[in-house]
Amino acid sequence: MKKSLIILSLAAALLIPFSAVVSCTEDNNLAASSSSVIVIEDSVLTVLAGGGSQSVSYSIESPAKGLEIQPICPEIWVNGFNVDAENILSFNVDRNEGGYREAVITVMYGKAESKTIKVRQYSAQAVLLSELEGKSFTATYCHWDRTQTIMYNCNPENPGEISVVDPITAGEFAENYARDFNMANPDSMATMEDFLLWLFQVDTVANVGTYFDVDFAAGNNITVHYGNVAPAGSVDIIQFTGEFTYDEATGIMNVLDIGNTTFPDGKEVTLQFSRDGNDILYECLNTGWPETSVNYYYFQSYDSFGFTIYDYNEEKVYRPWKKLVYRLKEHDLRVVE
Repeated sequence: MKKSLIILSLAAALLIPFSAVVSCTEDNNLAASSSSVIVIEDSVLTVLAGGGSQSVSYSIESPAKGLEIQPICPEIWVNGFNVDAENILSFNVDRNEGGYREAVITVMYGKAESKTIKVRQYSAQAVLLSELEGKSFTATYCHWDRTQTIMYNCNPENPGEISVVDPITAGEFAENYARDFNMANPDSMATMEDFLLWLFQVDTVANVGTYFDVDFAAGNNITVHYGNVAPAGSVDIIQFTGEFTYDEATGIMNVLDIGNTTFPDGKEVTLQFSRDGNDILYECLNTGWPETSVNYYYFQSYDSFGFTIYDYNEEKVYRPWKKLVYRLKEHDLRVVE
């Protein structure tokens, strides 16, 4: 019994100075890392919606012995960090079932200044540039938002005259339209949702209808135009045209519109492309008019519908404005005669 106590006592005595040596070594390594520098090869990483295994190369200038990097990310969709491979940080990005998202990975190394890696993941509805280049699209519908689409009053005698006084929302317009429609058609009732959109249709036999087209040409050029077709002749209006840059991850397209004579040096236009099933959705977020401009110009700082809309009884005329989402399908380039 005494012999066992002596052995245990001796082991404890030996452990104390050994622990002190380990702790001292770690402290020295940690202190040495204060002069280290983390070098990240790619500080911004863009990932497709499908996610999967990702890796980033890094290096440590003036490394401290016995230390390795420590990656941290608060977003749970970035996970599975691994630093086993030399100078390679590996991790997993989960599949994205929703919209565009971002996360920030903080990389630490002892007392060295930490560095960050931004992870940008495509929306599940992302539209690739290759799906747009050299193609033409035409709208099947324009969808209006209940509260964000505004209906401005137009002069019934001259629909080109628009008043910014007492506008209504698209929801109010659709509710009024549905009420009047149902009173006149009690056997085929409709809901307000049926009147929160515009159907584009061209009858090629009668040669009548309306259209809204988005055309992509070589050299990253886009032309957005709309018009109506009639036996007496067609009218085509170019909303804007010019070169663009496109961020596939967000679906944001920036266009320098050179088709507007008010701004000879070009006017900035911001578009949003996304996907809904097999359809591509198009929305103009901003047309670049300064908010400090007169009301007429500020009115055009957001998207404006190219056609006037009548209420069911054709007594009032409106022009939809601001939140307009067009549903596109691929189409042959339209030749306007």
